[in-house]
Amino acid sequence: MRSAITSARLPLLWRHLFTYTWGIFVNSDSAAAAGGGAFGTVLYLIIAVVAIVALWKIFVKAGEPGWAGIIPLYNTWTLVKIAGLNPWLFLLLLVPVVNVVFAIYVMIKIGEAFDKSIGWSIIFLVILSFIGMLMLGFGSATYHKPASPSVSV
Repeated sequence: MRSAITSARLPLLWRHLFTYTWGIFVNSDSAAAAGGGAFGTVLYLIIAVVAIVALWKIFVKAGEPGWAGIIPLYNTWTLVKIAGLNPWLFLLLLVPVVNVVFAIYVMIKIGEAFDKSIGWSIIFLVILSFIGMLMLGFGSATYHKPASPSVSV
């Protein structure tokens, strides 16, 4: 049984699907995907560097070392500490469902530590966190250490 594509039409089909470049057949879809992937990677790196700089500035404003924003688990520990909570509570971020609620709570507490309202914290630290962190780090907001909760027995 003969296939729908005859051998006479195959070379024409290959010419449309592939581009012959530098002695190599290059699929045009693969080239577009590689270009998009490269653009996405560069964009991600730019956003990551700006986020690290914003975190660095927030940590310095809060009296913590700026380099703490680069260390993966230590930066979360420090953020929870800046929020005025027990730093060991950052382990709650490992618990499914609880982590979402706790992350929102930490962001609201960070906003309060920088004299921001709950509404501002939800909009700029939860929903638009990239912009909110830049506003806290480079803006005129000042850090006020939250009173540590005293537990009496």
